[in-house]
This record gives sequence, structure tokens and C-alpha cells, in this order.
Amino acid sequence: MTDEFFDKLLRCLDQYERILITTHIVPDADGLGSQISLCHALTAIGKKAIAVNEESLLERYDHLDTKKKIISLDDYFNKHSEFDPDLIIIVDTNKISRTGLRMSQFISPFPNIIYIDHHPSDKARLGDYFIDTTSAATGEIVGELI
Repeated sequence: MTDEFFDKLLRCLDQYERILITTHIVPDADGLGSQISLCHALTAIGKKAIAVNEESLLERYDHLDTKKKIISLDDYFNKHSEFDPDLIIIVDTNKISRTGLRMSQFISPFPNIIYIDHHPSDKARLGDYFIDTTSAATGEIVGELI
């Protein structure tokens, strides 16, 4: 990844204050770890960040989310609906449909969507793309960003 890649991503992130971070449906450790660490990092620099997935975190991944950052879409609507994001970040996938039916319906209308991913993309979708297919994982990209 080049300095230009990260400079562009940082300039993009700098424009927004309220950020919702999500990942693909049936998330794995790469998606979850990227989501959690990015949420912590953005909060640490003064952003308001929230991690929301279509479903609740599976118990087998509780050890990754010790501070309980990830909430389900139902919890978001029931307890955090006042959080009105000005940016959506989708990690570890570059297709909005992979976030789940309900999540994709919820986030599709938002005008500001970015993807951080290591999978190839045809980029014929909504949003801005920060994709590095030379990275072994999305967590590698997020780690370097942080």
C-alpha cells in the first residue's frame, strides 16, 4: 500500500464525524477485527463511531469484542436510532449486498459510503473504494492505517 492510498483514505475520514462501521453477513475474524479496531481508533481521535452488523455477534467471537462495540441492527434501531451517521464504512467486502438484506436496505440510501477491503472489485457500485488486493487481509490495511 502506498502513502497516497493512506493519504486519500485519511482525507476522506477526516471529513466526517459520525461513522457507522459494518462488515459482511456471517462475519469472520478479519471483518470483525477490522470493524472493532477501526471503531476504537476513530473514537480515540474524537470521532463518534459505532459498529453495527445485521445480526448479533456470535458467542464464539466474544473474545474479539471485549468492550462490546458491535451491536446488531435491531439494537441500533431500539437503542441507538438517534445516531445519524454521516459516513458508512463497510469493511472486508466490497459489495453492499454482502452486509445482509436488512443492513444493505438500511445503508444504501446514505450518500457517503466507503469500502475498505482486500478482495478484488469491479467498482461498479455505490461509494468510494479503498481496496488493496496485495494485502492478505482487511485487518492488515486497517492496522497500517491506524
